[in-house]
Amino acid sequence: MGFAMELEKDNVRVPFAVPLLGCSECSGVCLAAWFCQPCMLGWHQAALDGRESMDWGVCCMSLCMTWYCLSIMVQQRREIRTRYNLEADDVAGTCGGSDTCTMLNWTPCALIQHHRELERQGVPVALSQPGYSPAPEQ
Repeated sequence: MGFAMELEKDNVRVPFAVPLLGCSECSGVCLAAWFCQPCMLGWHQAALDGRESMDWGVCCMSLCMTWYCLSIMVQQRREIRTRYNLEADDVAGTCGGSDTCTMLNWTPCALIQHHRELERQGVPVALSQPGYSPAPEQ
């Protein structure tokens, strides 16, 4: 009986680190989620796979093929939710907990949510390639 209770306790889904609409802060993560979604997708997948750098092919292919990008984002959201035992989001009853609906309607916010969750889980996410060095600020 104790094992069954422990197993049941371990299967309790937890919320994401930030709510889906908790994406109001403006930062590099916010800007990347709004203006470079395929690259953000690539950075997250590299982090999930334990790699330091992303596969630029995913980024470039996703730019050309919107529905391909959506299917990868949905797959990645499911992977994150499964790996970290996270609840599905349902913003104001709009998606019924559907990952596809969430990614289609709330893409930038969902990508920020993924990023914050990976940070909370201790998964390093690089928002650039190794060796990239931005110009020093003047």
